[in-house]
Amino acid sequence: MNNIHIIHASRERHSQAEKTYDKWVKQLKLGDSYTIAIESDQYLDYKNLPCLVVGGGTAIIAFNEATYLLHEAWKTNDIIIALSDDFPNPCDLELIRNSCEPDKLLKTFDGIQNWIVTLPIMGVGYYRHKGYIYPPQYKHMFADTHITHEAEISNTLTIRNDIVISHEHYSIGGSAKDSLNARNDKTFEQGKAEYIKWVNGKLLPQSKEGEGLRNWLKQNTCY
Repeated sequence: MNNIHIIHASRERHSQAEKTYDKWVKQLKLGDSYTIAIESDQYLDYKNLPCLVVGGGTAIIAFNEATYLLHEAWKTNDIIIALSDDFPNPCDLELIRNSCEPDKLLKTFDGIQNWIVTLPIMGVGYYRHKGYIYPPQYKHMFADTHITHEAEISNTLTIRNDIVISHEHYSIGGSAKDSLNARNDKTFEQGKAEYIKWVNGKLLPQSKEGEGLRNWLKQNTCY
């Protein structure tokens, strides 16, 4: 059996983290794991949950550092789910076990759009080849666009929009906008600049699901 290892980067939302943990952990089996990556000053709020203290600053730092510290204990064909507090509605984890290949990134449907991987699910082999969950040059915005585009043009993206894991984001009324959302939104221009720098010379995504990004790139770059 391919084991599933959930890395949950939670920042300043311990009550929501508990809700997310309670919903997902019920489906875990022997050999699976669930780790909440937190900053040291959050420890007392999260002390009753399975936590790993990592470097602070952004969720991207937390995801990358926690996965780096833990992955050597995992098998190549195991699966990583990079979970945030905005994903309290799980799907049947057996669908994930049967759909995520060791060397690929899996796109499920978040209830909002059908191309960008807002919930990274990847084989451990894929992670080891890349060396990150998200490219470290991003603070927040456009990091998910980057990993989706990168996987599609390398033929390592599996799109399964029949597997639904709802993204309860404030933009669609899933939760109230809070200070963390506001900080993340302010990284738009930084992320846009990093993505456009990276995308220069890269192939455009060719899938029908990637049409929206193709059009955006043609409007915002030299394509």
